[in-house]
Amino acid sequence: MKRIRLAIENDFEPLKALYYTCTTDLLDKKIMQWDYNYPSEEHISYHLKEKELFVIEDTNGIYGAVVLNEWQSPEWKEVNWHGDNPLIIHMLCIHPTKQNIGAGKALLQFSDKMAKESQYSSLRLDSFSGNEKSLSFYKNAGYKEVGSVNFAEKVKGHEKYVCFEKIMI
Repeated sequence: MKRIRLAIENDFEPLKALYYTCTTDLLDKKIMQWDYNYPSEEHISYHLKEKELFVIEDTNGIYGAVVLNEWQSPEWKEVNWHGDNPLIIHMLCIHPTKQNIGAGKALLQFSDKMAKESQYSSLRLDSFSGNEKSLSFYKNAGYKEVGSVNFAEKVKGHEKYVCFEKIMI
């Protein structure tokens, strides 16, 4: 039985292992969306303390996570967003052995519920343009492509990220 809940400090080690595994899986597939600097232990620790990191788990433990907050990347300023009071999705991941069973969809539905309950006008996120599976996933979940940004700190040729938004109201 899966459940989604707010992550707690005791989840730090399992979350660290989860993000490491997901990052390694992406890099093995030559998808340069994440590296070992992001998401880092510091990011995990920060989001735990801020109480904005949520996990999906079953009786075997945590196998997915997502951060929900209001922080927007400075690069997003040039994007033609539609909602004026957004909730932002960061660091969504599902363990590679648990993908394609509805866990990512469950985290997005949870994010929708949180946004609606807190009266946000939209949900926003970005995804690496070279991650076709991720791009399709968000489009199939009702997110609309609203533009793209380049992150200069990313590896050359892997800087472009597609911005998505889902209107809540």
